[in-house]
Amino acid sequence: MIGWWGKRQKEREGAGSEPSADPLSTLSEGTRIFAIGDIHGCDDLLAQIHSGIDEINANDPPDVSIEVVLGDMIDRGPDSRGVIDRLIARGRHKAVVALSGNHEAMLLRFLAAPDTLPQWLGLGGLETLRSYGVEPRSPLDAAGAADTAERAMAAIPGEHLAFLQQLPLHCSLGGFTFVHAGLRPGLPLDRQTKRDLLEIRTPFLNHRGSFGTFVVHGHTPGPDVEILHNRINLDTGAFATGCLSAALLEREGIKILRTG
Repeated sequence: MIGWWGKRQKEREGAGSEPSADPLSTLSEGTRIFAIGDIHGCDDLLAQIHSGIDEINANDPPDVSIEVVLGDMIDRGPDSRGVIDRLIARGRHKAVVALSGNHEAMLLRFLAAPDTLPQWLGLGGLETLRSYGVEPRSPLDAAGAADTAERAMAAIPGEHLAFLQQLPLHCSLGGFTFVHAGLRPGLPLDRQTKRDLLEIRTPFLNHRGSFGTFVVHGHTPGPDVEILHNRINLDTGAFATGCLSAALLEREGIKILRTG
C-alpha cells in the first residue's frame, strides 16, 4: 500500500534558530526530485515506492525527474541483492543518484579487511551475505573471516561491486544537499569528513541553525518522517516497520510518499 502523508510541514523554529532560505524556490519549474530513505534490503518496499513514483510521473509528467537514494540500501532486510539489482536496472533508463550509507561502507571494508566481519554481521551483514548465497564460515576466526570474504567476492556480481564502489557521499541539487547521515554544523560541504557524512548523529540532529543548505538525510530511524526548517529525515526503519518513505520535492511544495 502506498499512501501520501500531508503536504509541506515545518517545525516552529525555536528561540535562537536561524531560518533557512526556502530551497524549493531554487528548483526549476517542472523539476521533480524524489528522495528515498533507508531501504535496508527491503526490495518489496522499494518496488512499491518505484510504482508510486512512476504513477505520479505518468499522471503529471515533469520536465525533469531525479531519484536520490539516501544510502543504507543493504543489510538487515531479507533481499539486499534484489535491491541492488533493482537500482542498477532502474538507473539504466531513469535519472537515479544512489548515495553511500555506512552499511555500504561496512560491506566494502569487510571485503578489503575480512577481520571486520564480526562487527558487520552484528549490524545486519548476515542478511546481505545470505541474499548472495553466502553463509559465514564458523568459527569466525581469521581463517573463517578470510574464507567468507573470498566466497563473498566470488558471489557478488561484478556489476554490483562496481555500483557499490562508485557511490558518492553526497549530492547537491538546487538549495538541497542529499547525504546519508548529515553534516557537521559550521563546516562547508567540501570540509566534511567521510565519517560524519556517513555516521553523524547528535551534533547534526540537535542543530537548529542553518547548515547553509537544506539537508535531506536518513540514517537515524524514527516513527515518522521528520520535517524541520533546516532538514528532512526520511529514515522510518523500513526493515522493522514495513514503512519505507520518500519525499517528493518541487517548487509547489514537499509531499511524503510511504509504504505501509
